[in-house]
Amino acid sequence: MKSTNNPQGIDIKRFLPIIVLVVLGAIVLLLTRSGSSDNDNDIEATATQRVATQQVNQDNASDAGIVFGNVVVSESVDRDGCAVNTTSSFNSDTSQFYVVAEESTIPANTEVFVRLYRDGQPVEDLSPITSADSFENTCINFVFESTSTFESGNYEAEFIVNGNPMNSVQFEIN
Repeated sequence: MKSTNNPQGIDIKRFLPIIVLVVLGAIVLLLTRSGSSDNDNDIEATATQRVATQQVNQDNASDAGIVFGNVVVSESVDRDGCAVNTTSSFNSDTSQFYVVAEESTIPANTEVFVRLYRDGQPVEDLSPITSADSFENTCINFVFESTSTFESGNYEAEFIVNGNPMNSVQFEIN
């Protein structure tokens, strides 16, 4: 039966579901497009919060009694884990070296690891350690080892404490 209100004889009831789907699709599209700008704002807000949190963590690190002494590199450590014969340059045949934070104070439950950079690019993160006890005026050391030798270049070893960069030392391997 044709609609009496339609002078061209088109059955509107037949096309009504298609019209509803087109209108709903347009609404979804509009909501999705306006939601993407909100999502961009959320990403910016999250990044800002992350930077603010890192700053708070760094401030809390100093407030929490974390003190790092001079960071050095050496080919060996003594029985207390302190550097022996510190250097700023290693030969190309070096297969291991120690990164040591001298005279440092770390409260219990502090997570520490060292990140190694070569020519400004990160090349290795050592496994983090977390102390069950507090330590005062102690040496904290990490050893980097290679099955052969390390590539020549300019290096930096950086202590990361509770996820925040701390002191570092620069050296070279020729």
